[in-house]
Amino acid sequence: MDFKPNQSGLDRLFTTIAAEVESVDELLRGEYAGRAPEEIVAPAARAFEAIGIESLSEEWIVDYARAVSADEPFSINLG
Repeated sequence: MDFKPNQSGLDRLFTTIAAEVESVDELLRGEYAGRAPEEIVAPAARAFEAIGIESLSEEWIVDYARAVSADEPFSINLG
């Protein structure tokens, strides 16, 4: 099968994924900001897996947990 997505379709897909990631981030920050990063790693990994993002490195999850813990921004690059 040969897929040939157009730009509009790719833009919609990206927008949907970005919204899901932002939603997970908002929920995690709401529940875990200020807690120890060690408490955040497992729930963060499960939350991202729940939306289909399963190939995150341990280093990425730990860095993300530290940012959530400190309520600091974290750049998530999709692409």
